[in-house]
Amino acid sequence: MYELHSDESNPEFLLSDYEGCSLFEKLRLIGERFLSPEIYEIAEQINDSEVFEACLDCLGNIDFQNLLEYVNNFYYGEYANNIEFVEYLYENDIPFNLPSFVVIDWEANARNIMYDYFESNGHYFKS
Repeated sequence: MYELHSDESNPEFLLSDYEGCSLFEKLRLIGERFLSPEIYEIAEQINDSEVFEACLDCLGNIDFQNLLEYVNNFYYGEYANNIEFVEYLYENDIPFNLPSFVVIDWEANARNIMYDYFESNGHYFKS
């Protein structure tokens, strides 16, 4: 570092810290002394970093292109809980003329359906 400023008698050094998106850290695009050249084009493709972070939590360590494809194809949205999510999945499949004595056990359905889905921080993905 001093070689860069050998012509200065009293050089000033800037040591900055970063507080970036943890998604970029998980994708290894940013570090304390590292910034990937790809980070800017990837940042443009991300609408909601929370969704991508939730997907990474579910899938583990994958590259960004696979992550982007997975989110685009298998993201179902954000829901308060599994029951609300399953009600959303089936709301168009239940006939409007279903007799009132038919009771749907949403909790049991949610438990069974969640074998085919991932959830992280309220975000749901098809497995």
